[in-house]
Amino acid sequence: MQSGTNPARSMSQITLRKQAFMANEAIWGIRASVRWRCWIQFPAKDKARVAVVSGDAFIGLTRLRSNASWPLIQRSLFEYDNNDVKHLTSVSTAIDKNSTDEFPLLSAFSTLTPSHLIRLQTPQKITWSLPMGSVGKEAATDLFFAELSHNGFAEPVATLTRLDLPVEEAVIDIFLHNSLLKETPMNAFLFNCMTGGGMGVPEPNRESDLMPLIESVEALPQAHHWPVKSIPMYSGVIETLFKAQPFEQSEFTLHRISIKYPAIPTALVMKLSDKPYA
Repeated sequence: MQSGTNPARSMSQITLRKQAFMANEAIWGIRASVRWRCWIQFPAKDKARVAVVSGDAFIGLTRLRSNASWPLIQRSLFEYDNNDVKHLTSVSTAIDKNSTDEFPLLSAFSTLTPSHLIRLQTPQKITWSLPMGSVGKEAATDLFFAELSHNGFAEPVATLTRLDLPVEEAVIDIFLHNSLLKETPMNAFLFNCMTGGGMGVPEPNRESDLMPLIESVEALPQAHHWPVKSIPMYSGVIETLFKAQPFEQSEFTLHRISIKYPAIPTALVMKLSDKPYA
């Protein structure tokens, strides 16, 4: 797959990715219309740090085989006292008061409840998964998650989204409070998980892990440009997320990248940087 800004080349790549998407959904027995990730980053009470509200969604999540399941969200267990697990350390709080911190579902926008899903706990982690079930468009489900992080970050957060599900469109949104904007641009990099994905410390051969990415990051300062046609509930979900932090929507600039039929398995990293691999 070749990268570049030539429109014909771009369409050719999308056609190839669509063919790969159709092959993957047939093999894996599951697909989604949209995979959406969102981070709202704003000044914390400690002005030297950054706070984060995050959103996450699978839209039109559809089984093509009744025996196809899918892990939706995981929480790692932290070990204390000679490796004895005491409890799950809470690093975030669910925004929806009807939800739980370990599974922060936005019930008003989701078509399933936690009781419909599979909860599996091991000594290391808790996993919530879509169970086996009905197939086809009539059985498609929408699942939205939202939480407020308790970690304070020293600078705007570099975000990571794993793309490991056949999906028609991946939409990644980062809302930065205007006081956090820097002169460096927002860049996006797609890493090949088959070769290690470049997830850890930068390595000399890190460039070899990059996948072609012809889509560019958009900067959208006006709220009326934010909605996404493929996410009908977008405005309502965003309003819910913004209520979990103290600033007005008009004080933020949205940085967005949208990828049709992304190659899988890959990982998309977005960050403020003038050095692609820093």
